[in-house]
Amino acid sequence: MNTALGCVLGVIVLGMWLGSAEAQLWVSVQDGGGVFGGAQIVQVIVDGDDELAEVEGEPAVTINGNALRMVQVTDARWHAYFADINAARAADATADMVGTGLDFGTICGGDSDANTLLGTLTQVPQDYFDGTGGVAFPLGGVCDATYGNGEQAVAVLNRNRDANVIHGIGQSIDAASPAETAPMIWPFVQLYDFGSGVTIRHDDQSVALEYGSAQDHAAISLDRTFYPPGADIHIEITNPLLNIDPTDRDSWTWDLDGDDRGRTIYRAFDSRGEPTGNAADISGSFDELGCQETCLLDVELGGGILEAVSNGNGETSLDGTGNAGLITLVETGSNTGVFVSYDSGNESALQASAGAPRGSVLDITYVDSQSITVGSSDATLEFDDGGAWVSGTRKPVILHDGDVNRNTKQKDEISVTDPLAVVPTIITGSPLTLVDAAAIATTDQHWALGNTEHAEIDAYGARALYTPEAQFDGVIVDFGRMRDGMSISPRVDSLLNYDMRSLGIRTLDIYVLAGNTPITEGRDPAHSAKIPIAMGAAPRNLIEITGSGLDAIASHEYAGLEFELPGILMPVGTLPLVADIVSFGINDDGARITDQVIRLELKETGRDTSMFAGTLEFMLASQAAATAGAYSDLATISDHAMMVADSAQDDVTLDYLDRANDGADRIVSGTSVPRVHTGTVSFDRAEYSTSDLVRVTLYDADLNTNSSTIESYSVGFGGGELLVLTLSGIVWTEHPGCDAPGPDLRLVETSESSGVFAGELKLPRHWCDGESTTPRNVAGTKIGITYADYATDTGHMDSTVFEPGDGPRINPFPLVIKSVKFADTDGGRIDVTVSPYGESFEFIVQITGDDGIVERIIEQSVPGAEVSTHIYIKWRPGAGTDNTVEAFALDGNGILLASPYTIMAP
Repeated sequence: MNTALGCVLGVIVLGMWLGSAEAQLWVSVQDGGGVFGGAQIVQVIVDGDDELAEVEGEPAVTINGNALRMVQVTDARWHAYFADINAARAADATADMVGTGLDFGTICGGDSDANTLLGTLTQVPQDYFDGTGGVAFPLGGVCDATYGNGEQAVAVLNRNRDANVIHGIGQSIDAASPAETAPMIWPFVQLYDFGSGVTIRHDDQSVALEYGSAQDHAAISLDRTFYPPGADIHIEITNPLLNIDPTDRDSWTWDLDGDDRGRTIYRAFDSRGEPTGNAADISGSFDELGCQETCLLDVELGGGILEAVSNGNGETSLDGTGNAGLITLVETGSNTGVFVSYDSGNESALQASAGAPRGSVLDITYVDSQSITVGSSDATLEFDDGGAWVSGTRKPVILHDGDVNRNTKQKDEISVTDPLAVVPTIITGSPLTLVDAAAIATTDQHWALGNTEHAEIDAYGARALYTPEAQFDGVIVDFGRMRDGMSISPRVDSLLNYDMRSLGIRTLDIYVLAGNTPITEGRDPAHSAKIPIAMGAAPRNLIEITGSGLDAIASHEYAGLEFELPGILMPVGTLPLVADIVSFGINDDGARITDQVIRLELKETGRDTSMFAGTLEFMLASQAAATAGAYSDLATISDHAMMVADSAQDDVTLDYLDRANDGADRIVSGTSVPRVHTGTVSFDRAEYSTSDLVRVTLYDADLNTNSSTIESYSVGFGGGELLVLTLSGIVWTEHPGCDAPGPDLRLVETSESSGVFAGELKLPRHWCDGESTTPRNVAGTKIGITYADYATDTGHMDSTVFEPGDGPRINPFPLVIKSVKFADTDGGRIDVTVSPYGESFEFIVQITGDDGIVERIIEQSVPGAEVSTHIYIKWRPGAGTDNTVEAFALDGNGILLASPYTIMAP
């Protein structure tokens, strides 16, 4: 490279077409700074407004004054390819068989040989290639009549566009049969003997290029210099000389290990990672190719500290065995000159091994040498922000750990299915996990858990890391004397918390196995009971163990679980498995049971942040017990997990096992304290009348068991022990033989996470007191509500908030005496009009003299009616006497139905 390069770059317009809209000149390497070298092929395109069907003639293009012949292809543009003749011959010599190495096809030296061959192929005498130093044609053979044996020999120009045989070949090359000739000669590469400078011209447009070494433009970059064990090492190489083919993404493979270390292969795998069959080593031709310093990548693997791994770029071996040290870098685009070790999924072909010793320092060399270090970093865990943690609200969990940031090109996450993962975990009580299991088995295999060869135990995460030796169609967990590790009681809900996602299946069937002899090895373990508990289940779930399954466990000395797979699986490395028995409720001794395992699959907040986030919320064990099936909704393995907290306000501790910077394993913990509340109940009014709407509001954040849903609770009949309505202190419910309804009230949360629940109830006219089969009128009673608050801010369990019997009074149905008037017909009478009332009632008229003495009481039974009722009572007042007339209405129990109506008699 000489200093004139800076001047050359100054006149290059990067990434742009040069010239007018009628005919624009573009040269592939101008996008890379106008530098090319070695056997790199340069593409030249002239693009105009001409349509493909129009015959306009071949554009005149020169290279250093010599004609550069153009061919119109099916995109309607004119194309040409050229390269240095000496480098092309050196590249072509790397082929150990046709189409391998850097095979340029068949090279005809000088314009005479090329024109002779072209004339033979076209059956027309040719002077087409005058001015070239040679031409590389795409098929195999030699530059004589034996050329064109039909075999595509060229290893470059893999995505060239087909020539337009109607006009492209016809306009630029005379041929007797253009359709037959075109595939034999196109794409051809015109070869020239360059100095250091190359100028391409078309009309008044020109592009100046620099030919020579790319050492000053070749570089390597790494995504970081400190890598945790198991991390992807992302390599990026910039080198225009490696961009051999301007039409396709080039691929380069280097051997980093064994006797073939240093072997370099062009396109061992194509841009999609598929093998091409090319195994020719071109490293012996680096000098001739002009890339002594820029074609070799060397990585110190350190005896397994770093590992070559297969990815979307290619395999680690050419035969697919995966036991060699090949890594492949693929160009980021068809003409970028930038090559990366990672594929479209951001997985790199080079990784730090999972068991790499702390502080290992190794070198990666390309042009220059760079050192990388493998080691661990210290972690911090944030789970206690000092705020109140309330039921049904999410508390953030933040983990800072560079060891988990194993891939800087993507958002990493902590997954239970990853055998290398350390999963932040909460364990409360004494759940039964795989740590407690005696063994794990698959088809014809049986291994005691803890066996470091086949069935390791991740005691911290309560997982089995199982490595099967042969194909299998089921997983059996032997829990030994399973019933001894469980709280089996009618008041305890037992659930299976499992995760079999690592098996790569969509569904599975789950059984309880039980017997009076140990569950032993083999596909058919010893058992006398096989109880299905889930059929066609998801690979991860939390499911209730049915009564028959619990009965089988309780009635047999030995028990376990079987996960039956839908098909046969082949061994696929280490499989992390989870199977927990979790329990909630109250055991036979009256103690509350909260046995559970919560695993947080935290996710990185962004690429290369090393910050992993999630949330945790809780529901109170006692409050959840009032909601059928509530425990099945727990998210026990999630980035947004939900757990059960004991209402006794026990601390919740989240643990994370960190491999610290000094190499020691340390528990990093965060602790939070669930906060509980004392609930209150209120009515919207102090008095009601029959058939009124009663609005009840319950305030208790503890009943907000899920932050993303609106909860509701039944009150009264069917409401269980949580909320009960009373009338005059008696539980209001339905009773057999008594024809009156129970209450129908449901309290619904006013919004997500509000902890405020409200509902309305229409008061009936009658209710049953449980003693008589005759319904009683609700008028005259007092309505109350009993709320069993299992957890209060005082820390007491099972305390009760009671709205006493002297709560809101229910007044009579608002029957209205509309009017009382006198009529003289038939000796005088009182005419009383009463509003509609659907039931019979007693009507009483009391007449009082001006001295205050009751002179007369008249009683009359009145049937109910749906329209206004007229009641006629005969009575004639005495002459000269002032009388007061009062009208009353009472139900069958003597309860006043309407306010008395009073008039003065005339």
